[in-house]
Amino acid sequence: MRSLIGPPLDESFRQLGFSDAQLSEVVDHYRDLYDRVGVARTRPYDGVLEVLGTLRRAGVRLALATAKRIDFAERILRDFAVRDLFDAVAGASLDDRLTDKVDIVRDVHRVFDAAPGSAWMVGDRRHDVEAARACGLVAVGALWGYGSREELEAAGADWLVAEPCDLLIPFSDGAQRGVDETTA
Repeated sequence: MRSLIGPPLDESFRQLGFSDAQLSEVVDHYRDLYDRVGVARTRPYDGVLEVLGTLRRAGVRLALATAKRIDFAERILRDFAVRDLFDAVAGASLDDRLTDKVDIVRDVHRVFDAAPGSAWMVGDRRHDVEAARACGLVAVGALWGYGSREELEAAGADWLVAEPCDLLIPFSDGAQRGVDETTA
């Protein structure tokens, strides 16, 4: 079941055996259930909220690019009182015109076009790494999520982090302990 979490819904439901003709109805049913039950059951990974706050206080500009529908993403960020930490939020559109992860990342990345320095895309699935690479971002694989080390390495992650606090290492005294660099 872990492999079904993260990819676009149509991809996951195809894996479960639903035909293209069934996808619209199945996705609508899932989103209705997620709206009524799933959003309230969402929990952040241990340490993520603290790391987001630390990065923001350090002056790092943050954005969220998710395959979740945008209204769900905004609601979850507000529920955890972290929406104000983000300069931009992009997700799947309500009308399903925007669902591809690369397009979602491009949508949110436009906010940072004039920003100096390199930008990172932190994600736990191959779709995140592929979107980062397509948009010229540093692809950071999050090993605490649903994707495996093998999946993230095969997708070409630039480096892997074992836990959220490892994202702070580049902002510390220059030490690189805890960061597992890959040869992407």
